[in-house]
Amino acid sequence: MITSGNGKYEVWLKPMKIGDDRIYILGGGEKSHMGGVVICEPNKSPNVIRLEGHYDDVVLEPIAKAACKKYNTKVIAIGGVHIDNASKEEIGLPFFPKMQTVVWSSATKSSCKGRRSALPIGSCPNNRIRKGNCRRF
Repeated sequence: MITSGNGKYEVWLKPMKIGDDRIYILGGGEKSHMGGVVICEPNKSPNVIRLEGHYDDVVLEPIAKAACKKYNTKVIAIGGVHIDNASKEEIGLPFFPKMQTVVWSSATKSSCKGRRSALPIGSCPNNRIRKGNCRRF
């Protein structure tokens, strides 16, 4: 599992394989939930499902597209991040666009052992991503 952030701003991404295909489950914030689903197949437009009142597909779509392109296989990205009564300031925090970059980048990495991240410094809270016992700075 890949995590980023702290406290109510912590998000996680759990990659899974089913045969040659891949699933990415995204959650975090104060309450993980199912806010959207994105299905990608090679050389096809993604199928995006946005559940009413949610915008999680905005983060899920680049994850699914990147993994589909990298692995040339079917990919499903599903999940949601929720913060109770999020203010406009919290929604606009640099963390949320950066979260998308962190999660998207994580979906395209096969392993981080012994490697530095390709992400720029400051691209996620505390400038680190954890995958297993490996930290990328």
